[in-house]
Formats: sequence, structure tokens, C-alpha cells
Amino acid sequence: MNLEAVADELYALRPSAFTATRDARAREARRAGDRDLATRISALRRPTLAAWAANLLVREHDEETARFLALGEELRRAYQDLDGGRLRELARTQRELIRALARSARDSAAASGQSLGEAARREVEQTLQAVLADPDAAEQWSAGHLATSLTPPTDFSFAGLPAAAPAGRPAKPSRKRPAKEDSAKERPAKKRPARVADLDRARDRRRQRQEEADEARGAAEQAAGEAAEEARRAEEERVAADDALARAKERSTAADRRLTGARDALRDAEREQQAAADAEREARTRAQDASRAARRSADRATRATREADRRRSGPRTR
Repeated sequence: MNLEAVADELYALRPSAFTATRDARAREARRAGDRDLATRISALRRPTLAAWAANLLVREHDEETARFLALGEELRRAYQDLDGGRLRELARTQRELIRALARSARDSAAASGQSLGEAARREVEQTLQAVLADPDAAEQWSAGHLATSLTPPTDFSFAGLPAAAPAGRPAKPSRKRPAKEDSAKERPAKKRPARVADLDRARDRRRQRQEEADEARGAAEQAAGEAAEEARRAEEERVAADDALARAKERSTAADRRLTGARDALRDAEREQQAAADAEREARTRAQDASRAARRSADRATRATREADRRRSGPRTR
């Protein structure tokens, strides 16, 4: 298991299935002893509906994705070179491709059982515009792991640069341009058109904002990972405490059973002792009665013997 494979699996799922599967994969990594991977998996963010739909395009429409990425490279090159004719030509292709890809995203989402509303579809189109304008955005999208929609630079417009030649006036014939490196040498930075400089500044500002957002997101993800780890430890402690409580209850129940048995045995012994005591008293009473009866009988026998002796001797004479 590695982070890339897990991310590929998670971001291919519908957003509703993302969190449960992510947590399951984090537990698997933790059980395998890879706590760092578990923390990084736990930090993966659930995608918005629009981001998920944009990811679907990368996964299910390879040819269209490759063509769109190539279009972005051409547009950025034409924009940098201020090639108005090429920009206008590519802008038409851009609009057609964005509409077509947005429809494909909607259809792929529907095929997966998820409806894509108008707001989400607009976010998909916005992400595609960002992909055309910014190579960093293109790289993020092509990975298929977007968690949120991308935003194009506010100062960037393919259709407006450079302006079309006025009607009736022929455009200046284009001359063959040297290689890109030579062209850059021939045009010192101070002579670059203001709109291109504005674009660079806007791109720098956007990159700075993106870096700040990435840093903040990284800190938040780290905090979330630490919180998830703390929650996991608390859960493990709770499970261990529950197990200990269950064992204690079992021992207590067994002790109660033994105590109940001992009490029953004690009661039986007490009843037997009482019965023996009663039998002893009864036997003693019978022995005493028999002894008294024997003494009375002996007394009667003695008296009878004396009377018999007296009668045998007869009356005495003087």
C-alpha cells in the first residue's frame, strides 16, 4: 500500500463513499505498522462534487484530457508571444472544448449515479479555464486528485490579447520568430507589453496565494492528522477499557455465582446442623426417659423382692 495508490482509489469514488473508505485504508496502514502513511491517508480531503466530476474527466476521457492539456500549452505560448491571430483561433477551440468536457463531466457523473447541477457544472468549467491558464493548475488536474475546484487568474483573458486589427486595416505580416530563448533575449523585460507584465504579476500573486493556501492547508491537514491519531488512540484506550470492564464483569459474575453456591451450601449445612441438634435433643430426652423408667422398674423389683422374702419367712414368734 502507498499513498498514490490509495489516492487513486479514493478520488475515483463518489464523494459519499470517500470518508469511510479513507478511514478504512488509514486503519489498514496503521495495523500494518506504517503510522506515517496512516496519518497522510487520514489527511486526504473529501472532494467537492465539482472537483470529483473534474477528476472523472481525467480518469474516463484520456484523449479529450490530453487534447485539452495540449491546447492549454498552445494558448499560454500564444499569449506569451502576443500572437493575436493564433489566440483568436485557439480561443474558439477553447470554448468548444470546455463546453464539450463540461457535458462529458455531467454525463459521467450521471452514469455513476450522481446528478451534477448547474452550479457544479460552472465550477467544472471554471476549473478547466484555470487548467488552460496556469501550468500548475494543469498539473494538479491531470493527477486526478482534486479536492476543490480550481480558479483561473482574474487578470487572464485569452480572447482579449492582443486586440484584433481594426476592420479594413490589414494586420501586419508576421515574421518568422526565432527560438524561444533568442526571442526572450531580443525583447528586454522593460519593453514587454504592460498586459503581459500584468499577467506575470497576477500569476505571481496567484502562486503566492496558492502557496499560502497550501501552507495553511498543510498545517490544517497536519492538525487534522494529529487529531485523527489522538482520536484513534482514545478509541483504542476506550476499547481496552471496555474489554477490561467486560472481564471484570465476568469475574464479578463468577464470584457472585460462587458466593451464591457457598451461601446455599451454608444454608444446607445450617439446616443439617439444626436437624442433628434436634435429633440429639430428642435422643437425649428419650435416654433420660428410659433411664428414669429403668430406675422405677428397679425400685419396683427391689420392693417386690423384699415383699417376697418377708412372706417366705412368715410371722415371727416371741
